Amino acid sequence: MRTRLILAFALLVLTAAACGDDDTGEEFACDSLVSLDDVTALFGEPAVFDTEISEEDPAAGMLDCVWASVESADDEDDLQVQLFQIQVYRGREYYAPDLMYEDPEPIAGIGEDAFFSPQLGVSTGFRDGDLVAFLTFSVIDTGEAPDSITKKEQVIDLLRLVHDRLS
Repeated sequence: MRTRLILAFALLVLTAAACGDDDTGEEFACDSLVSLDDVTALFGEPAVFDTEISEEDPAAGMLDCVWASVESADDEDDLQVQLFQIQVYRGREYYAPDLMYEDPEPIAGIGEDAFFSPQLGVSTGFRDGDLVAFLTFSVIDTGEAPDSITKKEQVIDLLRLVHDRLS
């Protein structure tokens, strides 16, 4: 019994060391990257964190966070849904904006390599060492909502904030 316990503990330690997010020993979570208030400010209306779609696996170095605007089924004038997504990965192989987007524009001063693309709304991302993150903001609308590109600078500010919190 004692040998099994020691082996189980050793396996747990080795797994944590192999899957940890680099040598900092820190893990990341959706609510540590941006707050609900940050997303509400981006949307200009109430937001909710989507727990059904979002995935957190910090030990594996993967995070997928999704927020959506709060819509009322009774308000026929508000026919838009705003979505904001953050994806974080460990591994340079996840970063390929030239393959994912047509003519991504470089952004200076965020990590080793950052970009912006108007595809999918406002798509941004950065790579810093083996840390990779993507932020995407989009508006789904059947009415007269403003184009998501009007939020480009706010999304880039959030990209900078996420980079700083992950670094």
